[in-house]
Amino acid sequence: LPVHWNGQQSRSTLPANQIGLRTRGELVVKDASVSEVVEAIRPWYSGWILLRGERLAQQPTTGVFRLSDPVAAVRAVADAQGARVERITPWVLVISAR
Repeated sequence: LPVHWNGQQSRSTLPANQIGLRTRGELVVKDASVSEVVEAIRPWYSGWILLRGERLAQQPTTGVFRLSDPVAAVRAVADAQGARVERITPWVLVISAR
């Protein structure tokens, strides 16, 4: 279960055919929204990931993302959408449309 910054746990609402975690430390998604993919990456990042823009958040994403490098995974999600990632501090990433 993902654990959020406030200690709460939550279950993903994604259908099993849209998202999966392989034992090799990869996140595999098919037609999941950017917001759902970011939520799946969050537990592997030791800071905050902020997603700006409802339109960007709802864009469908498909790909394989390495969870051993969550910053690179977030950048890959953003690149696939033509978005940008700003690292505000070592603990804050902001994803927004270009």
